Amino acid sequence: LESLELIQPSLKEISNYLEQSSKGQTEGQLIICNGRMRKAMWIIIKHGYINFFETKKEFRPQSSLNLAVCSVRVPSDKLKLELIKAGKNKPLIFQAESEAERDEWVRTIQQSISEALNAQHLDSNIYFTINGHPDEDHNALSILRMVEGNQECADCRTKDPEWACINIGVLICMECSGVHRSLGTHITKVRSLTLDMLDNELIL
Repeated sequence: LESLELIQPSLKEISNYLEQSSKGQTEGQLIICNGRMRKAMWIIIKHGYINFFETKKEFRPQSSLNLAVCSVRVPSDKLKLELIKAGKNKPLIFQAESEAERDEWVRTIQQSISEALNAQHLDSNIYFTINGHPDEDHNALSILRMVEGNQECADCRTKDPEWACINIGVLICMECSGVHRSLGTHITKVRSLTLDMLDNELIL
């Protein structure tokens, strides 16, 4: 085998890549409060998801949450904010270092929730097309579910996944889609089978 020449990127190229990757995202440290327990986490909000990292240097988040199914509120404690997921009685409680920082996080989360809901509203009636016309009996989800192995998430085996990694060709659940999105579109491209418009070529 011929030897391969390793390409060493310059510091400027690395800096440009990191700058492009961070566009459209908000990040910082918050304290997650769970009863008497307190844990500092690095938080990144991007593409309608809030991603939780153990440290700033980590590449893969510990978990992600779709903000389209969440709401945010400010409790009586001046430094805290609560994130409530639909269907869950217990909120996630965060603590900031100051009221100004808390208010900035609240505004960012509210804006991300609004953008995520608007995107869902615009694409909520998109179906697979036959001869250029929508066919509600053969939408993308029902067609892809017919393929063996697509009845569960390719990552965590959750039943009935509704998201697709279109450059790999697998179905994943909503929680895993948040992890995929945080990796960037240069690694994995995620689409919703119920909310996004998919070209017929991708489905077939």
